[in-house]
Amino acid sequence: MNRFFLMLLAGGALLSGVPAMMQETAKSGSGVSAPPQKISAPMGKSVSISSGSVRLKPDDRGHYVAEFKMNGKSVTALVDTGASMVAINKTTARKLGISVQPADFKYEVNTANGTIKVASAVIREIQIGRVKVRDVEAAVLDDKALDGTLLGMTFLKRLEGFSVTDGDLILKQ
Repeated sequence: MNRFFLMLLAGGALLSGVPAMMQETAKSGSGVSAPPQKISAPMGKSVSISSGSVRLKPDDRGHYVAEFKMNGKSVTALVDTGASMVAINKTTARKLGISVQPADFKYEVNTANGTIKVASAVIREIQIGRVKVRDVEAAVLDDKALDGTLLGMTFLKRLEGFSVTDGDLILKQ
């Protein structure tokens, strides 16, 4: 875990205000997909799911925001390819059953808004549709530093791939 935070310090920004440009990273796959199914997403947007993949439609600002299950709890999150890791605030951490103490905020990271201290955590499971990733490293920030949840590369790199097709973000497991 400490190795990961050292990588963040050397690597630069943990969070960004706007998601970075998406790159197609999906690996080629084969197989027949089940017909897409709709699940709810914030702001009236829809999410299509099929066997092993999820298609997220962008919101009015072009961001990919959806309802995810984290440790079995519903959490609205912004998928951010420019974030090195998943980032949650203390309120969300409590909701997920993750306990952090003031002494846990010992890692300094660089963000778009400057250097801050964060705590290290592991989210037992993050799921959207049939896409599920276990034991995801995350940073816990003070509620004043982060008012939402960002799904960064510690989640995305555990997928088989992700890509933008016809403006939609496709997560593939």
